[in-house]
Amino acid sequence: MKEEEIIKKVKKFAKEVYKILGAGYNECVYEEALALEMRKAKMNYDVELNTEIMYKGEKVGIHRLDFIIDRKIVVELKASTSISKGNVCQIQSYLRTLGLKKGLLINFPYPDKEEPDIEEVEV
Repeated sequence: MKEEEIIKKVKKFAKEVYKILGAGYNECVYEEALALEMRKAKMNYDVELNTEIMYKGEKVGIHRLDFIIDRKIVVELKASTSISKGNVCQIQSYLRTLGLKKGLLINFPYPDKEEPDIEEVEV
């Protein structure tokens, strides 16, 4: 599946999840609902995947990714009032670690909004 097709589907699923669940749940609830939508669509993804952070050939830390889809697109979920610059920096570091170019930052905001906040992030 092409990157743009993945992004389009995940955005659609995130909007559906938020439309049905609304605001106020823990991030893990939205993660499970989004995973359910991707499973139903037979998408290839990993959830809560640990990846090593390397410095000069030595492991110095671990990232835990919410989702990586088709080994192409990183998806990071939040459940807060808004997306912060720190959230954007976080997903950019994931992308650099994996050598990927594109990711999605999805926030299921509270108080209720019409749709989730969705930001396409690139490095």
